[in-house]
Amino acid sequence: MKILISNDGYSAFFYIRTGLARAFSACGHQVSFWNIHDKPVFDAFDEFEPDLFLGQTYNTTDQVCRAITERPHLKVIMKGADWGYLIDETDLDKYGLLAVQQQETERILKLQQETGKPDFLHIHYHADWMYGTHGHWMDRGMPVYSILTGADIFDYTGGQHMPVFECDMAFVGGYWPYKAQVINPYLLRLCYDTDYRIKLYGNAHWPVPQYCGMIDTQYVKHATASATICPCLYEPHAGDLGFDMAERPFKLLSNKCFIISNYVESMHRLLPDSIVTAKSPEEFQDKVDYYLANPDERLPFIQRGYDEVMAKHTYFHRIQQIFKLLKMEDEADKCMTTLKHIIETKL
Repeated sequence: MKILISNDGYSAFFYIRTGLARAFSACGHQVSFWNIHDKPVFDAFDEFEPDLFLGQTYNTTDQVCRAITERPHLKVIMKGADWGYLIDETDLDKYGLLAVQQQETERILKLQQETGKPDFLHIHYHADWMYGTHGHWMDRGMPVYSILTGADIFDYTGGQHMPVFECDMAFVGGYWPYKAQVINPYLLRLCYDTDYRIKLYGNAHWPVPQYCGMIDTQYVKHATASATICPCLYEPHAGDLGFDMAERPFKLLSNKCFIISNYVESMHRLLPDSIVTAKSPEEFQDKVDYYLANPDERLPFIQRGYDEVMAKHTYFHRIQQIFKLLKMEDEADKCMTTLKHIIETKL
């Protein structure tokens, strides 16, 4: 099968799409990553002639709709913009969240009415919040499903302890004002306490001496595996609203890392026995101190988390879900066969 994946930038969603693409490729599918800013729509579709297209509602243009319409055989799924009753009640400006556009909804609903495409919309939120975040789509007859983020086991699993990366806490990620609303009280203030050995990596400068600069992807799994604790810190909307489920917990757990995170309801519902959570910066520091002093007590969380993710939350599980929703059961079965082979022979 030929699968075309639309990419509109290099935010966290780029890594999610990369994880999906690698799983598709490992299962024998031909995948093309289409940067929508670099190649015209018709060139992308005409040159590749996909069987499955993964796009996004918010950047679907009339040209994309035409390319889809010209291909009745094409399966289409799209990441759906938030458009639901919970979102109606949310101060989007407070969280820097984008509001769905009327032209966007009209274009997608018209396409669906005329062609039956997209086959469905999806979002990486927990399923329990789907109607609240996407209910307006559903009420207009559009199927919407929760397809979570997952673990990219090719890049983030199988890390080895390396002395050069050894520390109490390691965090790989960017630093910017919105995210700093959580990072500053939970993690950054600990950087001013010399009792903690902390290493920070990322493509945006952290304003503390513990910032170690960029780290090549090939070393991330080793850096996190060499830390006693890997903090997981969500952006403000995730903690306040509860529905957002980040990729970081799945990646870290697949690498047998021990996580302490600020509390997010969706993560707690999915992984209640795999991640230690804290509802305040003070509680976060208390738990950091406890597990640094009692490192063996991390081990049950590490093993449960690894087992849970490898059984349910890799990107092979996500593409299996996609194929099942498209009623392609044979392709769905291949996903688990391939994952089992990789786990047994390469991890």
